[in-house]
Amino acid sequence: MTKLTQWFNANKLSLNSAKSEFIVFGPKNLVIDLDLLKVKVEENFLSKIEHVKFLGIHINEHLDWSMHFNTLISKISKGIYLLNSVKKFLPSHALCKLYYSMIYSYMNYGMLIWGSNLKQAQKNRLFKLQKKCVRIIGKAYYNDPSSALFKKFKILKLEDIIDLEILKFVFKYIDSTLPNSLMETYKRNCMMHNYDTRNRNNPRSHGAKSALVKNSFLGLGPSKWNDIKDTKLTKCKNISSFVNCFKKITLEKY
Repeated sequence: MTKLTQWFNANKLSLNSAKSEFIVFGPKNLVIDLDLLKVKVEENFLSKIEHVKFLGIHINEHLDWSMHFNTLISKISKGIYLLNSVKKFLPSHALCKLYYSMIYSYMNYGMLIWGSNLKQAQKNRLFKLQKKCVRIIGKAYYNDPSSALFKKFKILKLEDIIDLEILKFVFKYIDSTLPNSLMETYKRNCMMHNYDTRNRNNPRSHGAKSALVKNSFLGLGPSKWNDIKDTKLTKCKNISSFVNCFKKITLEKY
């Protein structure tokens, strides 16, 4: 913290220590002695907090995304209520636009970070709300099959949205269009051997031990990319064509 304060001073910046706090990330069984853990900036001791809202994403000290999930469910439920309120007055294509503006925008925001780390029960609950949305858009009964409606309105299912966000990140990594700070997220196969193979530029498995990293885009990215069976995806020239190709291939399976 001393070096951080010096850096702020050297760059003519100020840190309001009275409004600053700190958070310690770790597993739930981590025991922290608050008497020993004290963070001081200038003359003020910072308060330890258990969660924080950063750029619209709720992060807690265990990184289990439960608080963000509960907030997301609340926002989506409100959006569904509004969508259902106007379904008698608007055509399906207008309802579809409302879905993307009032529901999908919340659901997709930051999904690369938290989506794959949701528990299966949380994913099921979120997908259930998404199915309710497409039934409202299609003006179908509450128990009508939803897959045909997803395909009709070209709406990806929750699991496929999560996969798309992860694959988009890997595509940008392979295409070297990520920010420089993220280009070391993975290691390429060519870094491990000198053979001129077809997949020499593909990312390698992260080899993480913790479940948190294994279930994140860090651990899942390389395996999901290497599991792609349709070469049309891997041969796309830019991210826009990759997204369109992924959607087309995925929707045909519904």
